[in-house]
Amino acid sequence: MKKLLFFAILPLVNFAQIPSGYYDGTTGLTGYALKSKVHDIISKKVYSYTYDDLKTLHGITDLDKYYENDNTLLDIYSEKPNAADAYNYDLSNIISSASAEGLGWNREHGMPQSTFYGIYPMYSDMHCIIPADARINQLRSNYPYARNNGAANDCNSPNTTPCTATNGSKLGKSTTPGYTTPVYEPLDEFKGDVARYLLYYVVRYEGHLGNNNYLLATSPLDGNEERGFEDWYINLFEENTSRSMRKSLKNGWFFIAL
Repeated sequence: MKKLLFFAILPLVNFAQIPSGYYDGTTGLTGYALKSKVHDIISKKVYSYTYDDLKTLHGITDLDKYYENDNTLLDIYSEKPNAADAYNYDLSNIISSASAEGLGWNREHGMPQSTFYGIYPMYSDMHCIIPADARINQLRSNYPYARNNGAANDCNSPNTTPCTATNGSKLGKSTTPGYTTPVYEPLDEFKGDVARYLLYYVVRYEGHLGNNNYLLATSPLDGNEERGFEDWYINLFEENTSRSMRKSLKNGWFFIAL
């Protein structure tokens, strides 16, 4: 367990534009001691954005500069890394809900609002909120991320779960050991992004995890302030912590903002 947490936290602390000495005190620490120290550091000075601010801030932190490189919003729920996207969004395409893919985007909480009762500062924490296609966001609901087989049908109304989105991401019954109910599975290309923003959540909000709704059937949290997640979810993180360019950019921007 300590080995897992040690390697899982490293991507959070190893990006550019960090002032010299910012992570003083972490040398030699591993496991829960390292996690708690990083929590103390990143929680000292926090600027809280409003939820409405995210409508424009995503235009700084979440632009496609790696695939089409066209400065549209980089939506990991619809991006096709090796082909032309079925649709693209800019900031003006924000909507509240959708009956089909490609109609607009909205703000997706990687850690569902039902987990933390929709309160601040988690409600507007840019490190674990992404722009996402409104239909896929809506269908993902408060399901955890995990492996599943999806279905042959698309995700447009009247189809719900199981289904397969235009970029190949899937909603369906979990095939991940330890969990059997519906889940959402992003593309392999973006699983590292998802793993990191969920790991960020349990580091940043250490000391408050026991107040989260961890008894919710769809929550992967276990109520433990140190570990944070249930065993089956931690096993997924071991597979999905490879670094990505997109998350490096986003962490860089929001280190500057803090």
